[in-house]
Amino acid sequence: MTENKTGLFEGVLLLSDIDGTLTDDRGQISDENAAAIRYFQREGGRFTVASGRYPTYIERYADRFVPNTYIVGINGTELYDPETQKTVLTRRFDDREAVRNILFTMQRECPLTMFALCTYREERWVSKEDFDKTEQILDSMPPLWHKMIFVQKLCDTAADQRYLAALAGDAYEIDRSWAEGIELHPKNSGKGALVPEMKRLLAAHGHPIHTVVCVGDFENDLSMCRTADIAYAVENAIPELKAAAHRVTVHHNDSAIAHIIADLERDMRARS
Repeated sequence: MTENKTGLFEGVLLLSDIDGTLTDDRGQISDENAAAIRYFQREGGRFTVASGRYPTYIERYADRFVPNTYIVGINGTELYDPETQKTVLTRRFDDREAVRNILFTMQRECPLTMFALCTYREERWVSKEDFDKTEQILDSMPPLWHKMIFVQKLCDTAADQRYLAALAGDAYEIDRSWAEGIELHPKNSGKGALVPEMKRLLAAHGHPIHTVVCVGDFENDLSMCRTADIAYAVENAIPELKAAAHRVTVHHNDSAIAHIIADLERDMRARS
């Protein structure tokens, strides 16, 4: 990874969710957030994103900032090095038949409106009207998938999530990135599962991390916040994440990342 000069934030790793956290309601990164991230990086900090999206999604914000360490993508099923543009760790379903059976059972027993299969760089979305084509769609997909998404009306989400949890048992991880979307992904994946892997790789490259800071807004951010030395929830976060976080910062529309970096700077200067 690229060398940083020793600075105030040397040894600090800051991971941010994207939607509803780093970006505002328009999907933009504010000038305040962009400037704060660049300052954090100049002072030796490692800033990156942990998202349900593909790692390369962040390239659309290249004029705002560039991550200076690994990206956690596809809800913690891929660890990606933006410098080499290569995947360094991946988690995929290893039993395709079992996952197919879960999908068909969910279609039969739950009021789904659509589902999606996510592979390395592809999302195949299928609406209810095309559920009868599921078999052909599955046969046309690559053999290994990173995650599966089930979508239903909000009023059905809680019941469908309970049903999926009972169906999947402890063989898989279940998350939500938004209110109506339930995601199934492999065991030992998730944003939090990849944080120790990031620390190990950074240390191996001569960049030991002494403080992990994580920030998010929704259910799929819980696992990484539970691994953090300092966990933040944005003001617009769900109650469960606020309860799990060490600190609650401002709303994502109010440049939350800039506020967090200012907090960390006060912490660091108070210790020196």
